[in-house]
Amino acid sequence: MPISNSIIRPADWNPGQQDSVTPEPGPASLHHIRLTIQDAQRFAALHKGERLWLTPAAGCLLAPEVGDLVLASVTHGQGYILTVLERARPDATAEISMPGGLRVTLPQGKLEIMAAQGISMSSATDIEIEAEQWTALFKKANIACQTLQVSGVSVQSTWQSRSDICSGTHLQVASRNESLYGSSVRRITGHEESTADSMRQLVARDWSLQAASADLDAKDRVALNANSIQIG
Repeated sequence: MPISNSIIRPADWNPGQQDSVTPEPGPASLHHIRLTIQDAQRFAALHKGERLWLTPAAGCLLAPEVGDLVLASVTHGQGYILTVLERARPDATAEISMPGGLRVTLPQGKLEIMAAQGISMSSATDIEIEAEQWTALFKKANIACQTLQVSGVSVQSTWQSRSDICSGTHLQVASRNESLYGSSVRRITGHEESTADSMRQLVARDWSLQAASADLDAKDRVALNANSIQIG
């Protein structure tokens, strides 16, 4: 198959009548062609004075742009863009485009994605990740969402310092709750109320209660047991 190199300027283009998008079957030849005009999903170019309509082939993953130098398979004035040889704007963001869904299958090895200036993902619906084990290492992470739901068999988190700030309601529900602290300080500016079926407090050293006013009410009995009791 002969291969020629043709550079076309937009001023050389005369649109005229638009032909069919699908090339007719027949012998094809390969050419280096520079794209001059884009019409929806197809491109136009001039080659040896002949007007060509070119459609990106299914295997041409890099989406071509006007001004790109491409390798095209041409027959009867139409053809397919097989690949992009030279980009007109090398510094512009390249786009990999294809119809339908995409699945990348690696029977062996692993998939690595490396980017010097970051990775951005966007989905109109869902993003699903499934793995036997997931490891994420960040120097800093920011997560913002309207609703967050986390569920599993067990969870463990370890921090040198931690702050939980809730401007609304904070609800904790558990069949059993146990807290272990070296020291604990609670400061409540408003009202606090505790309700329990039974309660017991064990203090190894001293226990004190200070209040502007204090009431101790018992339905049946109040008992104070000590070697010494001082009132007043």
